[in-house]
Amino acid sequence: QEGSTPTGESGFSAWLRKPVRQSLLHDWLRRSLGTLDALPTQPMMVLAIPTQNSGHILLVEDNLVNREVSTGMLERLGYQVTVAEDGQQALTVSARASFDLILMDCQMPVMDGFEFLERMHANAAWHFIPVVVVTAMDLTSDERKMLEGSTRKVIDKGASAGIDIRAAVREILAPKSAAKRAAETGKGT
Repeated sequence: QEGSTPTGESGFSAWLRKPVRQSLLHDWLRRSLGTLDALPTQPMMVLAIPTQNSGHILLVEDNLVNREVSTGMLERLGYQVTVAEDGQQALTVSARASFDLILMDCQMPVMDGFEFLERMHANAAWHFIPVVVVTAMDLTSDERKMLEGSTRKVIDKGASAGIDIRAAVREILAPKSAAKRAAETGKGT
């Protein structure tokens, strides 16, 4: 639901009721900030950041914005990213491709992260793949123990999540990146 009547002394000119549909939010932002046509037409300079990272990451996240932000960040760091929206899709994708790391949420529709981890660890071919969980869930001590026993790292979503994710991914995939650099420079075995 939406409204455009000022809401009393607060000074708001619009409001949206949760959960907010992405299209509604987009429309209100366009109205508030002006259309894209009003933006400068000068080309933007994009800086290419040289990277020597490598690895194929499966990102399992049901939230579109989180998927897009995480995918962009990981790709800018030099990683190849494949996306699944829930645990069931992640199992299907994992059966067709190999991954160096799985970065996943816990709370997802269809199949949550806990069930995905159980099924993943039951498959000998996937048991070696490191998993990093990024969650906003208030985990019980039993849930945290289970995740800590079956994942490489548990990161709480919050202001520093991006920094923590980058650090965890780099730490886990650094040996693969180093091996690739060595092979490319002829120093590998």
